[in-house]
Amino acid sequence: MLNDYQIVTITRTGSHYLHELIEHYLGHNLVRGYEMVQTPIISIVRNPLDTVASAICWASYEFGALSLNPNFYKIVWHYETLGKQLLDHNSIILIKYDDLINKPEK
Repeated sequence: MLNDYQIVTITRTGSHYLHELIEHYLGHNLVRGYEMVQTPIISIVRNPLDTVASAICWASYEFGALSLNPNFYKIVWHYETLGKQLLDHNSIILIKYDDLINKPEK
């Protein structure tokens, strides 16, 4: 049943970590992506300000300066579009980011 699911998230919300946990503890290698799909999905809810802060830190690390990569602005668009699509999806498991980080065993 879990093999029917895909991990669909907004960037900088912990999808890599969730993928690794599921693979390690449950033995499932789920497809992961940032675009809406028709299959059942697992997604992560994170405070938008924390996501933006994480993206800024990542960009400054990657590019050596506190700068915004042109792709950075896609995060705002992605939150709006994917967020609405996630709310309309009828087969979804939502995981709170703070719980994923602080209580991964659950």
